[in-house]
Amino acid sequence: MGMKKLMLTLPAVLCTVALAAQDIPRDELFRQRDPSGGMMSIIAMAVVFSALVLIFFVLKGFGLLMIRREEGKKAKAEAAVAAEAPAVNPKRKPALQKMEEEIAAAALALKMFQEEQHIKESTVITINRASRVYSPWSSKIHGIAPTPTKN
Repeated sequence: MGMKKLMLTLPAVLCTVALAAQDIPRDELFRQRDPSGGMMSIIAMAVVFSALVLIFFVLKGFGLLMIRREEGKKAKAEAAVAAEAPAVNPKRKPALQKMEEEIAAAALALKMFQEEQHIKESTVITINRASRVYSPWSSKIHGIAPTPTKN
C-alpha cells in the first residue's frame, strides 16, 4: 500500500519540478493543479474552522481559570471571616444582647433614612435657561453653501 501511494505521488512531484523548471508562475501552477478551486476552498475552510476551535479552547480555558481564581478568593475571604468572627457564647448577658439589638436597629434606621433622602434628591431636575439663545454652533446658515452665480 505504501509503495502504491509513493508511485501516485511521485508523478505529481516530477510534474511540479518540471513545471517549476519552465518558470511558470505559482498562481498558474496552482490553477493547473486545481482548476475548479475546490481544494483551495477546503483548505481555507479548514484553516478558519481550526482557528475558531483554537479560540474556543483558549477562551474556555481562560474562563475556567478565572472561575477557579474567584473560588480561591471566596474561600480565603470566608476563612478570614470565620477566623475573625467571635465565638458564640450561650452564657452572654441578656442586657448586652439587648444593647446589640438596639444598635443594629438604630444603624438600620439611619441607613433607611439616608437612602430615602437620596431617592428624593435624584428626582429633582434643574433647568437653567440661557440668556442668549443664538449661538453660532447651532446656526444652520454657516453650513449652507453660497448660491452659485451664472456669468
